[in-house]
Amino acid sequence: MQTVIEAKAGLGNVCCIYNPVNTALIHDKSQQSAGVDIDRPFIMAVGRLEAQKRFDLLLEAFALASAAEHCQLLIIGEGSQLPTLQAQILRLGLEERVKLLGFDDNPYRYMAKARFLVMSSDYEGYPLVLIEALALGCPVVSTDCPTGPREIIQPGVNGLLVEKGSVQAIAAGIDALFFDDDLRTAMAEQAVLSVRDNDIAAVADRWLAA
Repeated sequence: MQTVIEAKAGLGNVCCIYNPVNTALIHDKSQQSAGVDIDRPFIMAVGRLEAQKRFDLLLEAFALASAAEHCQLLIIGEGSQLPTLQAQILRLGLEERVKLLGFDDNPYRYMAKARFLVMSSDYEGYPLVLIEALALGCPVVSTDCPTGPREIIQPGVNGLLVEKGSVQAIAAGIDALFFDDDLRTAMAEQAVLSVRDNDIAAVADRWLAA
């Protein structure tokens, strides 16, 4: 993001301080019980149900992935694409494997238990949902948007970056992380440390030092 601003504005003295995440609050809220019964492993996605988030691609990728036979996909969010996504779920025969949970002000109670989080967006700014998931030890599979995810995800360390707009790439990323227990465990262990500089205390220190 910083290099984009420098290039567009013709500046060479840009200091980028990211939005903070209240890690302690997230951890507290993650201890609450889930709002729905989940009786099998699950992966999840969070975001507005709008075109840029490409939940349509995620559903196609999940239907293609071998992991779909072994887990559920939970999608948290609301938006104008809901009827379209509901129809797509029926067309793909995913009624028993995909749950649209609607808006939830506490997605952290799911993040703390998910195998990993998937983001399929065409573009993002600096998606805090990735920071929040990682802060809870939840690895991420994300499309490689021009800005945002690549500033957060360290491929092979705390998550995977896959080709934007590719159903096959998203499906491959889902399978790679779902079926490799050792990789997923290592990423979960490294996830929290990877975003420690995004904690509200660390960001406050950067503001004071700027």
